[in-house]
Amino acid sequence: MPKSLGRALRALRERAGLQATALARAADLSQGTLTRLEKDERQGIQLSTACRLAAALGISVDELAAKAGLLDLPDVVSADVKARGAQVSQAIDAAQKRLKAAAEDLSRAQASLKRRR
Repeated sequence: MPKSLGRALRALRERAGLQATALARAADLSQGTLTRLEKDERQGIQLSTACRLAAALGISVDELAAKAGLLDLPDVVSADVKARGAQVSQAIDAAQKRLKAAAEDLSRAQASLKRRR
């Protein structure tokens, strides 16, 4: 996919089968603003505008940013998955320790009950 916001917007719009006027209307933008964005004549984009464009195109703003080369989505996702995986591993380890401690407590309680009989 193109590595500019303008090329990405145009390619996504065309892939969606939308005319520029339809996308501009759906994203609550002027035709001129969309044209300048697609031609990379604007320096940057407001987050609210990017969100409206992404919604009108049926994609997430993250996907729009990734397709425009503004965000390396696989690396971000990979880092997020690794971080979450580490958190899950820590939670599993803690749960296993609690379970082992509970099993030991139960074993002691059962032994105590047997001695009382």
